[in-house]
Amino acid sequence: MNPDLQSIGVAVGLVVVALLGLVIVWKVTQSLVKLLFWMAAAALVLLAAWWLLARQGILPPMPIL
Repeated sequence: MNPDLQSIGVAVGLVVVALLGLVIVWKVTQSLVKLLFWMAAAALVLLAAWWLLARQGILPPMPIL
């Protein structure tokens, strides 16, 4: 195989792998942002429920407040 043709093939392969890597990172980042949002929302609901139950005397007061 011609060395110039082989170099071009390697360069094209690296570009394709880099583009696929960027797409994968973009998709993972988007899903991580969604995951972090829903985890934060669930934590806020949990804290609000604990606060209400502690205010009624059902649970002990939150250690962070």
